[in-house]
Amino acid sequence: MRNFYPVIPSVFLNKCIQTFLLFIASFQVIAQSPVISSFTPVSATAGSAITINGSNFNDIAQNNIVYFGGVKAPVINASSSVLTVTVPSGSSFQRIIVTNLQNNLTAYSRTSFIPTFSPNNSLLKLKTGDLMEQSPVALDMGAGCSASGDLDNDGKPDLAVINSYGNTVSVYKNLSNQDSIAFGEKFDLTAGQGP
Repeated sequence: MRNFYPVIPSVFLNKCIQTFLLFIASFQVIAQSPVISSFTPVSATAGSAITINGSNFNDIAQNNIVYFGGVKAPVINASSSVLTVTVPSGSSFQRIIVTNLQNNLTAYSRTSFIPTFSPNNSLLKLKTGDLMEQSPVALDMGAGCSASGDLDNDGKPDLAVINSYGNTVSVYKNLSNQDSIAFGEKFDLTAGQGP
């Protein structure tokens, strides 16, 4: 009596091995992704310290990038499970984003950070002088959707506006300082038909 051994085609065997290795590799990447489990306090003014708790952060502060909405925050201290950052000016009601530069993987907080403003008086009421001066931004005819974010990595949210009639996207650089809110002249980027 002869033993019967099935012949497995090499193409099928190679696909099985590739699939298995891909599965193992993806498991390792998932295990290294940063995770934000919480942050405290959940609301604060610009310049306040925030503690971000989680896992798989980089132990070196400069190897973590943290954004509060569209604005980059300075990282003060770092460990694999805790980051201490400073709330940047211009932060908005959005999720906190952490990127570990060692593996270029990113985590998002489950809830949004709430930026607050503290009036400069004992009654905690807004009055003239509590808000900065602002400069108007001239928009073209056909201006549509807009978005803000730190486009030039200077820590201040810039402005981008779609101009559907001119088929452009206008970018306004944030020139604000301690005393005033200001944007530079627009810089137009050509876009496709009806952006």
